[in-house]
Amino acid sequence: MNACGSEKKETSAPEPAVTTTSSPESVAAAPQLTLSVHQGAVDHQIAGAGDWTRGVEGMTLEVQDHVKTLAFSTAVIHFADGSRVKLHPNTELAVDVFTLKNGGPPNGHRISKVRIVNGGIDFDVAEAHSDESIWQFITQDGVVAIQGTAGTLISTKTLTDSTYKEYETTVTKPDGTTVLVVTEEIVTIAPDGTTTTTTTDRNAEGDGGDDKGWVTKTVAVVKPDGSTTTRTETQQTTDGG
Repeated sequence: MNACGSEKKETSAPEPAVTTTSSPESVAAAPQLTLSVHQGAVDHQIAGAGDWTRGVEGMTLEVQDHVKTLAFSTAVIHFADGSRVKLHPNTELAVDVFTLKNGGPPNGHRISKVRIVNGGIDFDVAEAHSDESIWQFITQDGVVAIQGTAGTLISTKTLTDSTYKEYETTVTKPDGTTVLVVTEEIVTIAPDGTTTTTTTDRNAEGDGGDDKGWVTKTVAVVKPDGSTTTRTETQQTTDGG
């Protein structure tokens, strides 16, 4: 009651309006690279930094970050296109380049370069139908190019020349059947850093129950700025020749 004997009504001030603005960052798509810690401890190094910190399950990785497993640990790097790379124990790698264009696979294209500093990996690369797509694993011996094939890769270096590799890929076709593809690869690096990868894929078994096979030759040129040009030619062969 106030001095005049009348009741004073208190009214609360209206709450200020909250205005939300959307920035490109707030509506950004899911991270391009994420880390999954499967076992033990995993270390992480920010691109350009000297110190290592402990990696955390589900953390976002940036291009050129380094990830390192210890003696009894394993981890998986998940890529936005559905590809996965599993690090064996005592392995260090960095994703030097990962770019999706036109939505990425299966209909768009992707450029990826994964550097294996040391150690070993398992991988499952999402299939990409675009001829412009390229996936490269860079090792101490050279470069292995994966042209968007689905299946299991067993990589075996057969010559002492580090610019030559031969490996087999089991490709699963849309009808569920598989075909064994033998790949020969020659990598040359020019003084300016331009990398030319010449890949020759040859199916080891004839398709359709006959003796006809095919040979596909792909020449991929990657310049130091990351730009890529690719040329592919396919020829039919007989008797696996």
